[in-house]
Amino acid sequence: MSQPTAPADAGWLWKRSRRLRAWRRRYAVLHPDGRFNFYRREPSGSDAGDLRANFALSSEWECARAPEAHKLLFSFVIVGPESKVFLGAERAETTARWLRALEKQCDRGAGAAASVASPLLAATAPPPAASE
Repeated sequence: MSQPTAPADAGWLWKRSRRLRAWRRRYAVLHPDGRFNFYRREPSGSDAGDLRANFALSSEWECARAPEAHKLLFSFVIVGPESKVFLGAERAETTARWLRALEKQCDRGAGAAASVASPLLAATAPPPAASE
């Protein structure tokens, strides 16, 4: 019987629900094979941790900081073919760590955050001033 592989990253994050847009604290686990799972409580031993959401990340996914998503959290977003997931951490260092792990997992380089930031953040930016 094979041993389970260690996660690429794991820890507590805040996740925004799609419908109600309420922020809920979730234990996130990023697996080396691209599975990104969210639990109500930290899984341990035989306790599965009450899985609440899961995604299969691939090169189609992109991530970026999303400071407009929450006033108090260091928020970021991951965008896939049919999903947009807003996440947040209580510390800037935690957000940076997760973004590095997610970019690596999605097979993206350092330029991925910059390339996705403008379309994602453009929706919340004020319109440009009219020129005369």
